Amino acid sequence: MKLFELIPNLKHFTIIKREDWDYFLVKSLHNNSPLIKLDMNLLQIEKYALTYEDLIADDWMVIP
Repeated sequence: MKLFELIPNLKHFTIIKREDWDYFLVKSLHNNSPLIKLDMNLLQIEKYALTYEDLIADDWMVIP
């Protein structure tokens, strides 16, 4: 699924990722804040800036 198909349906606490990632992205509670990257293997939380490859990729998925 393309990212532009997911964005309108993102709600707070919606977790998305790409197939080959070991981490997840979560929408911030603040409307104008970037996505938050959660890496549970390294126990890291940081802001994530989307890349061009992220925007054109079609392997995005929502994690239930």
